[in-house]
Amino acid sequence: MNKEFFEAYKKLQGRIKTIAPNEKGFNYNYADLDAVWGMVRNAIAEEGFIVINSCVEKGIETRLIHESEHEEKSTMPWTTEILSKKKDGQGGVTQEKKSPMPQDRGSEITYARRYNLLCLLQIVVKGEDNDANYNK
Repeated sequence: MNKEFFEAYKKLQGRIKTIAPNEKGFNYNYADLDAVWGMVRNAIAEEGFIVINSCVEKGIETRLIHESEHEEKSTMPWTTEILSKKKDGQGGVTQEKKSPMPQDRGSEITYARRYNLLCLLQIVVKGEDNDANYNK
């Protein structure tokens, strides 16, 4: 990591705040990609960074590139199977495996873009530790 990247990243970190969840899942709340990107987009550009997302053989790769030409990246692997989640009619959730359809793959890409961005920028989503309770 070069000094110019480090200094700009430090400034960027100082501008990023904890984000509140804005969406509800089955048993959890989360900040969707629009909310996360909307919170950081201007700060990223103003500090000399860009973000590029790519679908690569290993999964979804997000790169944070600085004008000094240094970059950091985060990659979330493709899942081999997509789990379909359904309400079971009794207040619970069931899961079944199925082959990835384009819509499922699209959801996976959005999910990975969001988590890669959260990881690269060290963004905290208020209450995100509750995600571990998803299957409980």
